[in-house]
Amino acid sequence: MDTFWDNNGYAIEPTSGEGPFAVFFSLATHPFYARNLVDVHEIRPLNKPSAEFQGTQLLLAQYIKATLLTPDDPSDDPFSQSVLRDFLTSLGGQQLAARLMG
Repeated sequence: MDTFWDNNGYAIEPTSGEGPFAVFFSLATHPFYARNLVDVHEIRPLNKPSAEFQGTQLLLAQYIKATLLTPDDPSDDPFSQSVLRDFLTSLGGQQLAARLMG
């Protein structure tokens, strides 16, 4: 059964175009630091303008990592793209999904 799943379980269903996906959340307690970030935007509710930062440095002491695993590359596969769009919308609203997905 495991071998069958490994060979076939991640494939996109040919008739519906859908397939399995997974979402993983984990709490990271180690610091995360990034510098010289460009094109950094704070997504706010629709009635408030988004803040933009250039040359930003970022330090997170504790944060939640969210990982999405899709059956195919979202840039090539419509189902994976729809899963990614729904994932981004659920985390940050339609503004975030529109900004990241163009």
